[in-house]
Amino acid sequence: MNTNEIITIALDNMETVKRDSGEWYTRTKQGAPLWMTDMIRACHGDMFPDDFRYKTIYDLLGVTGDLESIMSEDLEDISHELVDGQVDVYTSDLTKWLNSRDDRVYYLTEAIEEYDLKDGFKALMTAQYMEIEEIFNLLTQWILDFADEEEDQE
Repeated sequence: MNTNEIITIALDNMETVKRDSGEWYTRTKQGAPLWMTDMIRACHGDMFPDDFRYKTIYDLLGVTGDLESIMSEDLEDISHELVDGQVDVYTSDLTKWLNSRDDRVYYLTEAIEEYDLKDGFKALMTAQYMEIEEIFNLLTQWILDFADEEEDQE
């Protein structure tokens, strides 16, 4: 399986559904390939399952497209564009993201310290960018490694 096939299969095996509470969330479909569990776990890092991470994985899979051609260009430039496009622009969405997990405050702290930010809105956007970038890096690395493993088995 190449990276594009992995991305297509992963996208086909994720869905956004409504909870009884009326809130929408993203999950893997019943019957998804077992490797999807490994991919999702890798993209969560040290975190327990998290709605924001699931949605971000799904969204990034949708915009990553042809990972093979991305790899032939400057991944850092392209990843910046892809990640930046995923950052929320409304304060209410950013504060909802921050409030969704206590440990997200560490992204905020890191953003403020690393970039010496004085503007709260910019700090929130930068903090969320940092988490999305982390997810993107974990996701693309996992896909590339999995594709290599699949190629070795052929």
